[in-house]
Amino acid sequence: MTVPRAVEVCDGDRAVLEARAVASTTPRRDWQRARIVLLASEGLSSRVIGEAVGLNRNTVDVWRRRYAAEGLAGLDDRPRPGRPRVYGPSERLALVKMITTRPPEAGQLGRRRLKARMSMPEAGRILRDEHGIAISDSQVWRICNSMGLKP
Repeated sequence: MTVPRAVEVCDGDRAVLEARAVASTTPRRDWQRARIVLLASEGLSSRVIGEAVGLNRNTVDVWRRRYAAEGLAGLDDRPRPGRPRVYGPSERLALVKMITTRPPEAGQLGRRRLKARMSMPEAGRILRDEHGIAISDSQVWRICNSMGLKP
């Protein structure tokens, strides 16, 4: 088995990578990728780097090759296969705004309810009818649940 060549890192990239490697707010995947490139620039083997960052040697080789070929842009996530999201940030924002700022009207509440809260189906109906956002009740529930909202 041969040890991969050391990755050459220019000064501008090194500053960016070192900032990613020490910032406490850097996502773990970005931290790992930055550490991989920095350690590879010191000439360490993929096995040693993998142990240092907690990844498989093959994964380390992927990031070494991508940085060598594309620079910092190679460390970014690439689009993944599969169906694209149907509900983007604008639809989510409309739902969050509606739930957090708009109290339900008196006609929407049944007499049996004491609190002024709307249900997930009511929220979906309002989004469909008044905002023109075609969204299912189950998707309203998923979005609210993921954000910790209780309409």
